[in-house]
Amino acid sequence: MKQTLVGTLLGIAVPGVALGQLNTYNIVVSNKVSPEQPQALIQVWASFDPDQYAFHEVGFDFFASSDPGTFSDPLHELWAPGHHDDGVVSPDGDSVTGINTRQHDFADVLYADTSNPILLWQVTWSTADFAPRKVTLDTVTAEYLLYTDTIGNFSDFADTIVEGHGAITVVPSPATVLPLLAIVAAGHRRRPPDRVP
Repeated sequence: MKQTLVGTLLGIAVPGVALGQLNTYNIVVSNKVSPEQPQALIQVWASFDPDQYAFHEVGFDFFASSDPGTFSDPLHELWAPGHHDDGVVSPDGDSVTGINTRQHDFADVLYADTSNPILLWQVTWSTADFAPRKVTLDTVTAEYLLYTDTIGNFSDFADTIVEGHGAITVVPSPATVLPLLAIVAAGHRRRPPDRVP
């Protein structure tokens, strides 16, 4: 259903979206988490149907699998005057809910950024537990609004969304991994052939 709008970057290389996934998210994790880098920056980018003019607004929640790590410092990345919600981190640190960010487009006054993909939101994740593991990341979307033209008309495409999925990789310190690799390598060395007298 079409509606009429009546009021109410930090750029990095973003992996491409699989063919056929027109309205979705790219979840980008800045680094593996280790004792040397105990936190990672997670960015959520929107990739949307190129037949639409620009991104307008999104409302979603963000979840990690249950883990000793925690989210902190959520921040919306789209800009528009008026209402935004960076989201609320749950007491256990495993989710951020109530995220909302938007940009406006008023013909001849304010033009939306038409970048596709476009950065929507970011959050920091950190831990003091460096047992090797993967921590899964998922979005759950309430609304996903796209501008359908250059004069402020938009539609909600939430019913077509492919939810975003990603993962944080936690690794032990390289200082503890290298000696183990050396021991394994030594155990696999070939013995020299016996000399025949």
